[in-house]
Amino acid sequence: MNRTYSSSLTADDPVRQKIADRLSPMHKLCPECRQKRVEAIPKIQDTRLPQSLRIARYVASCGRGGATRMEISEAIQIQYSSVCGAVKSLVDQGTLVSTDRKRLTPTGRPATVLRHSEWDR
Repeated sequence: MNRTYSSSLTADDPVRQKIADRLSPMHKLCPECRQKRVEAIPKIQDTRLPQSLRIARYVASCGRGGATRMEISEAIQIQYSSVCGAVKSLVDQGTLVSTDRKRLTPTGRPATVLRHSEWDR
């Protein structure tokens, strides 16, 4: 099932469009889910916030679909190694949950999908 969604959701703001285009193409989003992610971008991009808070907010904005470490790194523009360390501490705290699901990275390797704990309630 191959769907193509219009990028007109963010056509009015080139910065949001650029960031939305960087979201992982490994999974397609329905227009409503994509709009929620696009609306969350300004809150997530605020570099004054701690990295762990930015990561937690991004994963929460992904909903039940969650995100991989690579997707987080690309979306909020933090180095992958920094994301890995922050994600580990967030998983240890119980803020993020590591699921059994896997998604392929751009290099074709399987990556664990993370989900915010609020979606498990």
